[in-house]
Amino acid sequence: MRIKAVTLLALCACAFACGLAAIPAAAQKVDVTVDPSANFKKYKRYAWGKNSLVTRQTADVEAKIEKKIEAAADQQLASKGFVLDPAHPDFVIHYDAGAIPDPDTAAATWSQPIYGGDYVLSGTFSGVPMDVWLQATALVKFAVQDASSKNVVWQSVLKKKADPQKFMRDLDGEINKLVAKSLQKFPPK
Repeated sequence: MRIKAVTLLALCACAFACGLAAIPAAAQKVDVTVDPSANFKKYKRYAWGKNSLVTRQTADVEAKIEKKIEAAADQQLASKGFVLDPAHPDFVIHYDAGAIPDPDTAAATWSQPIYGGDYVLSGTFSGVPMDVWLQATALVKFAVQDASSKNVVWQSVLKKKADPQKFMRDLDGEINKLVAKSLQKFPPK
């Protein structure tokens, strides 16, 4: 029985080390910049500007992600009383988003024992680069420009460690969370 407990503990440790365990307090940071001279009370209508999304997905999946980001942002903005009006916007919103391999794991190599059932096989997966996107850093920047002056009056930059496979399995939920967190402080109070 001791071998089973050791194997279970080792499997849990391996899963955690590989970023496969759910970590509720995942590293997440949002930096917000505001133009203090901007009058946010005049902003009621908005339009979308040119967005940028960089992923390792196929073009059709990337287009799907772009639409989901816009839809999630539209929902967030509508819940705050803003109206999408491409013909007469007070402000223009756009985003730049993508993911990069997590620098903490990309430089490492995987050298873990191979476990199976009630036994441990001899040997390791040595020298396998960790840059297989077990964990990535998601980057999302939203910028709001005044429609008449074209000046950026508000922006947020979100950085969050994420499991790309988990992200793709719950694409709607993950995008909704990232967008909600990114736009949480818009408009500023």
